[in-house]
Amino acid sequence: MEINNFDKLSDGNILTIKISDDNNNFEYIIKKNNRLIEHNFEIENIFHIFEKLKENKTITEIYIYNIKFNIKYLSDVLKINNIDILHIYNIETEELEYFFETINKSITQLTFIESNLDNMGTQYLSRILKVNKILKYLDISENKIYLKYLSEALEINNTLSVLNISDNKIDDEGIKYLSKALEINNTLVDLNISNNNISHIGIKYLSDSLIINKTLLNLNINSNYIRCNGMFYLSSCLIKNKTLIGLDISYNEISDEGIKYLSNVLNINKTLRLLIISTNIIRNDGIKYLSESLKINKTLNTLNMRGYINSNNTNYLSEALKVNNTLIRLNVFSIYDEYMLTKVKENKKYQENKKKENLNLLEYLPKCINKSIVYIPYSIQQEFIEFLKML
Repeated sequence: MEINNFDKLSDGNILTIKISDDNNNFEYIIKKNNRLIEHNFEIENIFHIFEKLKENKTITEIYIYNIKFNIKYLSDVLKINNIDILHIYNIETEELEYFFETINKSITQLTFIESNLDNMGTQYLSRILKVNKILKYLDISENKIYLKYLSEALEINNTLSVLNISDNKIDDEGIKYLSKALEINNTLVDLNISNNNISHIGIKYLSDSLIINKTLLNLNINSNYIRCNGMFYLSSCLIKNKTLIGLDISYNEISDEGIKYLSNVLNINKTLRLLIISTNIIRNDGIKYLSESLKINKTLNTLNMRGYINSNNTNYLSEALKVNNTLIRLNVFSIYDEYMLTKVKENKKYQENKKKENLNLLEYLPKCINKSIVYIPYSIQQEFIEFLKML
């Protein structure tokens, strides 16, 4: 089918290219402000799409999904057009050196996910990052990057602010290279290294660098192997670090002893605003340590500790919430709990309020509990409901 109207579009359009449902032809979709402008799903050769795109000056964002093609076609477009945002997912291609050389012109956000970016590809990308003055957002998750090359580029690059290298099988040796770069880099503010193979050894390298680094604001380390020893190093770092405001350490096999280290930090840390510690190995003692720190901490406003509250530790958290006036968002329970729904419906205060106004359960919980908490998911714990009744 012929490509129609491709050169008659207004500025600011988004182009999506993927395999059509019959898996034989290519499909493209053009949207602006979430409104469909053009849709064609019978293109036999992807080359025709890119050739037409060379003539078009209105596309500012491109998505490419699940396609095997010569990326040189896209590179030739990037040389001519001012594409601002480029998303590439699960493609098979060669000519990566040629491609990365063309991202210098106008791209500010690049997503290159699950596309076999290996050692050589990382070397090509890193070479460009050393001189690039435009790219601010880079997501190269789910690849096989070689962090040594990328870290060398981060020591020089002074533009990139957001980096996602999750799910790249990064080990402690790779984190050692990255940590050295973080001691020098002064532009990166958001770093995602989740779903890798980082142990307490790598966390020590990282923690040492964060004592020196003055710009990183958000750090996602979830789904690694921090454990208790890693929490010792990370907690020691958080005592001295004055810039980090968001930290995700969920899924890291952290026990009560590790939470004790963290709780001691929360007693004195004045910068951390968001903390995610869900799905670790936290028991009653860990909840007690954390609850005691919440009575003292005056800066943490978002806490996700889903999955730990039970009849033996609810009172610790309840007492802390009576004192803490800083938390804005607290996630401690499962949102799918039918038992919680039953207990709340039985609550007399809920019944009285429901008569006065059209009140649903999601609205009710924040009104019952300490004024500082505006969100809390449903729970199976009757003890926490009893606490709500008293307020």
